[in-house]
Amino acid sequence: MVTDLAGYLPLSTLPESLAIVWCKFPLEELPKVPGPKSRPALVRSISLNRDQTKAIVEITYGTSQIRQSEFPNDLIIQNLRSLNECGLPQATRFRLDRTITLPWHSSFFEAREGYKTPIIGSLDDQSRTQLEILKIARRRL
Repeated sequence: MVTDLAGYLPLSTLPESLAIVWCKFPLEELPKVPGPKSRPALVRSISLNRDQTKAIVEITYGTSQIRQSEFPNDLIIQNLRSLNECGLPQATRFRLDRTITLPWHSSFFEAREGYKTPIIGSLDDQSRTQLEILKIARRRL
């Protein structure tokens, strides 16, 4: 739970939709508490509070646990060129069924080593196309 109002990150550091950020994604059983370790998360949308001083970010969980045949409807990035453009340190699966909204706050989002902000990259064109195909396929399920 965010109680430190001073910990909100500046709006100037907000990511764009489909950016990849470094995040302490909450455990499923504690959805309002920062998770134990930082991991990549895919930004789905951004919104501001009423007075437009604080941001809320909708993100999708990223993991290095990949068994492709078990997760046909998740976005998997493993091509070296895509990984580099996305800023991902290793092959990553974004679980499209595990999305959460979090405050743009330092308790959840932190700069990865070597970066100045929590933003580590953005989906490349190939991954964006793959995501669009997956969204269509998921609607049909």
